[in-house]
Amino acid sequence: MRPLGVTRIAVAGCILLDLLRVAQVGMVDVLFQTFGDGGLSKKQDPAWVLDDWIGAVAAGPTAFWTTICCMVLTMLGVGTRPAMLLGILAYAQLGHGYPPGDRAIDRILRLVLFALLFTNAHRVFALDNRILKRAPVLTTPQWAYDLLKYFIALVYICAGVGKIMKQPMWLGFPKFPPLYRIVTDPLAGHLDPSFWVDFTWLFTAGSWFTIVWEIGAFVILTRLGRWWALGGAFMHVGIALTMELGMFSWGMLALYPILWAGWVSAGLDRLKR
Repeated sequence: MRPLGVTRIAVAGCILLDLLRVAQVGMVDVLFQTFGDGGLSKKQDPAWVLDDWIGAVAAGPTAFWTTICCMVLTMLGVGTRPAMLLGILAYAQLGHGYPPGDRAIDRILRLVLFALLFTNAHRVFALDNRILKRAPVLTTPQWAYDLLKYFIALVYICAGVGKIMKQPMWLGFPKFPPLYRIVTDPLAGHLDPSFWVDFTWLFTAGSWFTIVWEIGAFVILTRLGRWWALGGAFMHVGIALTMELGMFSWGMLALYPILWAGWVSAGLDRLKR
């Protein structure tokens, strides 16, 4: 149960920091308004209903700051379930308001928060327990935990299959391996292509490892899942160091307490002692 509580806090924290970065650079009003209203979005998704409810100018900031407030409450564990539900809806509205900015990681984290609604993740590490003078709940329905593991496995397997389907050279011997071209891309990569061009064999091996590891994500559903997750953590930290992909790596790592449930619980026990 406690690993799901940690996941709740970590997921909400990633969303919160990601959105605060948008506010820091002053892009809230720009991203979530159409051209005609002084914004950047060419045409919002038809599911962007807030325009009709409160007007085009107020819709974006309202959804944005509602999501911010709900993520803070979710992290603190105050009115957690209503905050999570409202936060999911407001966060989804932001995606409809500016579809190009609604990344896969945004959708993944929304789905995880939605799944957590059906667990007791709101009853652990929560200020509500102190405010309402109630004891933490340390158990939760097993099906929800298993569903989350299945979902994580599906995300990685689909990522691996998608790479092979779109670009079979992930498992080939190209002069410039896909991984090399990704991490040296001037738009997102941090590595100097002229320096690393003599070490492309490393990126060939890395490309193979990425595919094998992603397609092998079915291991998550076995007792070896925690060990598979060590490779995942290594990969995501590497992505964070070599590329600029926003909260992608940290958002995925926020799900790893689910995969490391036994280790997380044991670590919390030792910390408590």
